[in-house]
Amino acid sequence: MTEYDISAAFKAIEDELIKSMIRNMDRHRAEETKEGIEWSQWQTEQLKALEKYKKDNRKRYGKQFQDLNKEMGELIRISRQRGNMQQEIQILNAIRQGFPAKKISKGATAEFFKLNDRKLEALIKATTNDMQRAETAVLRKADDDYRKAIFDAQVYANSGAGTYEKAVDMATKDMLSRGLNCVEYANGARHTLADYADMAIRTASKRAYLQGEGEKRQEWGITTVIVNKRGNPCPKCLPFVGKVLIDNVWSGGKKSDGPYPLMSKAIAAGLYHPRCKDSHTTYFPGISTADDTWTKEELKNIGQANKQEAEQQYASRQVEKYGRLAEYSLDSTNKRKYQMRVEGWKQAVGMNEGGGPVKDLADWENLLDLSEKQAQDLRDVHTELNMHMAHNKTERLIAYSLSGNAPILDVIGETVDSVILSNNDLRILKNAPSNDIILSHVHPSVTGFSRADIDKLVNYDSIKDLTVVCPDGTKYILERGGYKKGFFGYSKYDSAYNKAEKEAQLRFSEFETEDEEALTRIWSEYVDVKNQLLADRLGMKYRKVGPNES
Repeated sequence: MTEYDISAAFKAIEDELIKSMIRNMDRHRAEETKEGIEWSQWQTEQLKALEKYKKDNRKRYGKQFQDLNKEMGELIRISRQRGNMQQEIQILNAIRQGFPAKKISKGATAEFFKLNDRKLEALIKATTNDMQRAETAVLRKADDDYRKAIFDAQVYANSGAGTYEKAVDMATKDMLSRGLNCVEYANGARHTLADYADMAIRTASKRAYLQGEGEKRQEWGITTVIVNKRGNPCPKCLPFVGKVLIDNVWSGGKKSDGPYPLMSKAIAAGLYHPRCKDSHTTYFPGISTADDTWTKEELKNIGQANKQEAEQQYASRQVEKYGRLAEYSLDSTNKRKYQMRVEGWKQAVGMNEGGGPVKDLADWENLLDLSEKQAQDLRDVHTELNMHMAHNKTERLIAYSLSGNAPILDVIGETVDSVILSNNDLRILKNAPSNDIILSHVHPSVTGFSRADIDKLVNYDSIKDLTVVCPDGTKYILERGGYKKGFFGYSKYDSAYNKAEKEAQLRFSEFETEDEEALTRIWSEYVDVKNQLLADRLGMKYRKVGPNES
């Protein structure tokens, strides 16, 4: 599971809690007589249903919450390992370029690693405990909102709501508008369980990743880092972007290590706030370059980009809000009214039918280590693909050349699940320089990479990275990394693919359902797991990036 998968699982639980509540109100309707609606009898029936609802939810979701909490703990541990491995690669590359680094003795770092082990377990425990409190809160919130709706329905009926459906819609409108916002932050803002889980797992995973990086720096006696400069930094992090810092938080640095500010002070001033998208990398004196200057034009563009992102996030929340109201309202007129608002908000910010944004705002500078120009070009490429997906049900592929800083292929498929490349298209891929092409396309069918997609990366050395975007805005990224085909490369790949496929099938072998929506979701998860297993076997780097990530 990724951070996005865990957030989606909590959202599915919230949706089911609401759906079950509305289903009870739709199934057990109040009886209408000449004197009006028999609310007392209806309330008695609903209160009985509420008791069953409470009991069933605790039994049903208790085990699910436990499993998700275990997944979160494992994800945090994996993030630490990933940070450790990525940092060692970076340090070894710097040594090849002449950086004079030498591993310090094992004894000198043993105590530091023990301390980091304790820190990681404390982070996992704190995250899990917070999630358990939030999970208890969402069930209690669902109970309270259900009980409130039972009694409010009669109040609204007596005030002239008219039909039973309209009275229930008025009673549940507030709850449907905001969702089950069971978590209250220190500033008084209330958030849903899914939103809180998203923030918590991203924050914990990032800290674990940075801890893994810091451990490896400590191992080599390096404590200086530089905050990466990217096109759209967080406003709180902007003062530190491009600056060199002494990492006294994760790398064991101290003030005497150089004439640079301390990481701890930068964090206290706002760096690495929850959901922060910025990051840092190792600063190697004599090899790395630092640039913390910004032109007026760059600052203006950053301000506009942040404003645009905030507007898009607001619009996404409105789409979600009116989407709930449209789906769960009982009155047909209300359903149509709210659905029109959903479509209006989608058009306001340019969203396709799956809910994903048309304008791409991904941080390709960091995702694929691109220059600012290349990253903006790739945003334009993905915006073009999203626009195609918003108006068509077919695939489309665009190949972007890093050496030419421009697209060199643009092919539109004839079906929902394939793009056929001509012999001339294939010659272009064959003749392009090694690791020169980013091959991007859309999947209207809402799944990750197909076998045909991965075959292209394996067969053509010119392809450096694959990306695919789905209607809900989810992106999948597969980087070639250190993979080289070699003489028997395809046989090795074919064997690795078959093994990954079998292992993924075993993980999902016990799943049985006839629900079409559940089947689609499970198939997508299966493809995701299979591709991650394949990438691990081949030394590639595979990532799933959620709609609100970058």
